[in-house]
Amino acid sequence: MAPLLNVGTAWRGTTGLPQRFSLRAYVPREDLEPPYTSQVDGAVSPAVGEDTQLAEQLARLATQEHGPLPPIHEPLWTLPLTTAPAVRTGDLPLYHPPQRLRRTMEAVTSEERQMAEPLITMLLDHEEVRERGRSVRDQRKTRNYTRESDWTVPVAWFALFAPQDHAPVDQDGQIHHRLVVPADIALARVSWGARVLEESQEEDFQELGEDLRTVARWVSTFSAMSLIVLDYGSVANGIQPDDSPRDLRDAITFVNEHDHLGAEVAMGRLMKRWMPLAHLEFAS
Repeated sequence: MAPLLNVGTAWRGTTGLPQRFSLRAYVPREDLEPPYTSQVDGAVSPAVGEDTQLAEQLARLATQEHGPLPPIHEPLWTLPLTTAPAVRTGDLPLYHPPQRLRRTMEAVTSEERQMAEPLITMLLDHEEVRERGRSVRDQRKTRNYTRESDWTVPVAWFALFAPQDHAPVDQDGQIHHRLVVPADIALARVSWGARVLEESQEEDFQELGEDLRTVARWVSTFSAMSLIVLDYGSVANGIQPDDSPRDLRDAITFVNEHDHLGAEVAMGRLMKRWMPLAHLEFAS
């Protein structure tokens, strides 16, 4: 039964499940931590990285070698700094460690979540899970380069971007939508939003303010020469180009101007756009 656990994961590795959204950080070589610096020469584009994940997972699924969990080491993903529409010049290569095994262990092991006997130990040998957990111990000391969400984009993520950050890419004739912005610009935007909501004392927006502060802390761990990238799941293709960054900024601006009704209207536009997608999670 255990090998079957990875069938869905293998497909997700190449397509990025239609409902999955990822917030990724790409950093300059000098900002990579020791576990990843040796992989720079083998860095690949995101498209190739996704295909590599699929090939690797299907191969292990067929042979049952090394178990069904992701490997410790895999190619870094790379993008040029000019991928961000806000950057006009400079082809500095930036790198993103996928950290799949680390993120898998954080999601399913008791060592990370301090839970008793997670479900995965019913499907895999407990010692294998423990061993894989030990194998990524060094990675736990590094930053987390990816945040993920299924079915909807967390509202706070939109505070990092503006509509002009839309940077779609054509992969084999299929358009993949994404927002790309330099980390220093993203940090300034989300920090402003967090500050406005915190100072407003608007009860309805306090939870969002805390979420903005959490995202700001994450972005602040990356240098100004890094890129923050929101990769959309294909389930959101129908709402592209996405006006959610503008709606959220409008809402925060209205809060700053003490216009509670205007803020509610702007947030209503954002929620109306995303709620049908969120409902798809329960449709089947």
